[in-house]
Amino acid sequence: YKIPDSKRTLTLKEAKEKGLIVTSKKPLSIEEAVRNGLYHADTGRFTDPVVGDKLDIAQALVHGLIDANTTALKDPATGQLKSVNSGIEDGSIDTPRGRVVDPKTKRAYTIDSALERGLLITVDRPITFQQAVRRGSIDFQRGTFKDPRTMRECTLEEAIRYELIDPESAVVKDPQTGRFRTLKKAITDGVIDMNKRAAFDPQTGKVKPLCIIFEQGTVVFLREPLTFDAAIEQGHLNVGTGKFIDPQSKEVLTLKETVSLGLIDPDSALIKDSTKKKLVKLPEAFRKGLMDAEKGNVLDCATSRLYSLSAAIESGLLTTPRRGLSLIEGLQFGLYNPTTGGFTDPFFSSGVIDRRRLRLEEAIEFGLIDPSTTVVKDADSGNISSLTDAISISKIVDAEAGRMLETSTGKSIDLLKARDKGYILAAEARQAMEEKYKHCDDTLLKLLTWIREVEDKLANQDVVQEDADELRNQINTMKQVKDDLDSHSRPVASCLDQVRQIVASGGDVLSSDEVSTLEKNGRSLKTSYERAMDRTDRLLKRLTAACDEFSKFRNELATFCTWLGKAQKTLEDKERSLSNLNKLSSSADSTREFVSDVIAHQADLRFITMAAQKFVDESKEYLTSLNEFRTSLPQRLPHIEPSQDSVVRNEVLAVTAQYRDLLSRANGLSDRLSGVGGRQREYRDALDKARAWLREAEPRANKVLSEPVGAEPKTVEEQLNKAKTLNNEFVAQERLIDAAKQ
Repeated sequence: YKIPDSKRTLTLKEAKEKGLIVTSKKPLSIEEAVRNGLYHADTGRFTDPVVGDKLDIAQALVHGLIDANTTALKDPATGQLKSVNSGIEDGSIDTPRGRVVDPKTKRAYTIDSALERGLLITVDRPITFQQAVRRGSIDFQRGTFKDPRTMRECTLEEAIRYELIDPESAVVKDPQTGRFRTLKKAITDGVIDMNKRAAFDPQTGKVKPLCIIFEQGTVVFLREPLTFDAAIEQGHLNVGTGKFIDPQSKEVLTLKETVSLGLIDPDSALIKDSTKKKLVKLPEAFRKGLMDAEKGNVLDCATSRLYSLSAAIESGLLTTPRRGLSLIEGLQFGLYNPTTGGFTDPFFSSGVIDRRRLRLEEAIEFGLIDPSTTVVKDADSGNISSLTDAISISKIVDAEAGRMLETSTGKSIDLLKARDKGYILAAEARQAMEEKYKHCDDTLLKLLTWIREVEDKLANQDVVQEDADELRNQINTMKQVKDDLDSHSRPVASCLDQVRQIVASGGDVLSSDEVSTLEKNGRSLKTSYERAMDRTDRLLKRLTAACDEFSKFRNELATFCTWLGKAQKTLEDKERSLSNLNKLSSSADSTREFVSDVIAHQADLRFITMAAQKFVDESKEYLTSLNEFRTSLPQRLPHIEPSQDSVVRNEVLAVTAQYRDLLSRANGLSDRLSGVGGRQREYRDALDKARAWLREAEPRANKVLSEPVGAEPKTVEEQLNKAKTLNNEFVAQERLIDAAKQ
C-alpha cells in the first residue's frame, strides 16, 4: 500500500490495521463500522467510505451504511435488549452527538465506548413472529417472550415494541373494517392487548399453525390469510375434492386443516344451520359435525341431506360475503334487532359492543341482504310488490329505521312482526329472477356511476405539491379514495357474483340483450374497479414516499440553514480577527477547527441534495403513474405537465450557492491565516536576528563613542579606523532592520 503524497509503503495487512483499507460491504453492523475505522468518536459521525460523507447514526441508517437490525441496546441492570430504532426514538441514543446513554448512570458514552462497555451489542436480526412461535420462544399462557439471543424474558408487548420480534411479521384483522393491519399498528391502535393470554395449537407433521387466538377473541395471523372466495378464485381450494394446496409449501390439506392453520380466514364463509336458526362459522361447523373434515361435505340440518362442497356453495347452504342472504333469512338467522331496526354483519368477528351494525339500506347496499328474493304485501290493499319497490315507491318499508308500516292500522311494526303477520314473503322463482335482474342492473349502474366519479377524482389529481400541508392533504385525499374503494369491495364483489349467477341461470326469463348488456357492464365494472384499486395503491405509495423524502429534506435543510447562519457570522468574526496580530496565535486553532467543520458539512449538503433528488424522483414516478391512468380512461385525458418552477430545486440551488460561498471564504480565510502566520514568523525571525545583533553591537558602539580623542596622531588614526569599521558593520547590518520592516 503506497501512502499518498509520501514515499512510504505499508503491507496490506498494516494498511488494513490502520484503517486505510476498509470493507466495501453495506450495510455494516455498528461494531463492524467501528472496527473498520469508519466511526469518529470526536464528532460522533460515521464516514461513508464510498463518497467520504460524514453521517450521524440516523443518516447512516437511511443511507444504508449501518444495519439497525444487527445491533441492540442492552440495559446493564436488567439485560433487556432494545432495537437501535427504538433507542433513537426514546432518546437512549443521542443522534447529533453520536452518544449512547447508560440507563443506570445516565452518563453518555461514545459509540465505540458503548460497545466496549456492553451498552451496544451485535445481535442476530429480529426473529419473525412465526419463528418465535416455532422455536417455542413465546409462552402464550403467560404472555411472555424469551429472547433466544440473551435468554432474557419480557412481555410480548415489550418484545414487539422494542422490535425483538419483527413487528411487521404478523397481521390482525380490524373488527370494525375487516381489513388486516400489521401487529405493530394493531397494538398502537388498541385493536389487540398483547398482555392477554393466548391459545395456540402446536400441531406437528404438517404446515405449522399460522394463527394465534388471544383471550379477548382477537386472532393474530402469522401471514395474511386468504378469503374463502379468493382461495377458490386463485385455484388453491378445489371445491370438488374439498382439498387446499398451500401456495407456499405446496402441501395438500383438508379444508378443516386449512382453516385451523389460519390459511383461510375463518370469518369469510358461513354455514346455514336452519334447525337452530344460526349462521355458523367454519371452525364451529367442523366442531359440530355440520361439515365433513375430510371432504368438506356440508350437512343440511333441515333435510339431513349431505351436500358436496360445490353443491353447498351453489345452493347457498354455504354462503360468503359475496352472496347475499334473503331478508327472510336475515330475520330467521337472528341478524335483525327489532329494537334498533338494524342488522348485524355475521362476517365480522367481534364482541357485542364492537359488533358491526347496519341499517337495512346499508345491508342491501353492502350485499348482505339480497332484495330480489323477497316480496312485501300491503296489509290494507293486499297488493304484492318487490322489496325494492316497497322501499322506494310505496315506502311501506322504512329501510333507514328497519321497520314496516302496517297500512291497515297505520302503525309502524318491526320486521319480525311483519314476517309473522305474512307481510314479508319469499318471491316465486320467476319473479325472483326478474327482481334479481332489476336489482342487479340498478346496482350495477349505480356502481358504474360511482366508479366513474372515483376515476374522475383520481384523474384530476395534481402534481406532487412542494408544501408540507398541501402534500398531506394530497395523501389524505388519496387515502379517502382508497378507503372508498375498499369499502365498496364487498358491494362490487357481490354485484359481480350476482351478474355471474344471472348470466348462468337467467336465460329462460331474460332476453339475450338483457343478459349480454348485464355481462358487458359487469366486465366494465370489474376492469374499472381493479384499475382504480391498482392505480390508487401506486399513487398513494408514491405520495407517501415523496412525503417521507420531503420531510427528510425539510428537516435536514432547516438544521443546515441554522448551522449555515451561525457559520457565516463566525466567518465574519474570524475575518475581522485576522487584523489583530496580538490575538492571531490564540485564534489559529479555533479557526482551523471552524474551517474543518465547514468542509465536513459538505456531507450534510449532499444528504440534502439526495433527499431532494429522491423527492423529485418519487414525484416524477407519481406523475408518470397518474398520466398512465389518465390515458387509460375511455376519454383518454391528456398528460399533466410537471411544474417548471420547483421550490425544492430552487432551495437546493440557493443553499448550495450559500454553502459554496461560505466554503470559498473559509478556504480563503485558511489561506490568509497560513500566509499571515508565515509572515508573522518571518517578522519575528528577522526581529530576533536584528535584536541579537543590536545587543552585541550596541556595547561596542557605546565604547567607541565614549572614548576621548587621543593626543597622538597614531591613537587618533586607530580610533578613526575602529569608527569606520563599526560604521561599515552598521551599514552592512541595515538589511536586518529592513527585513523586519518588510
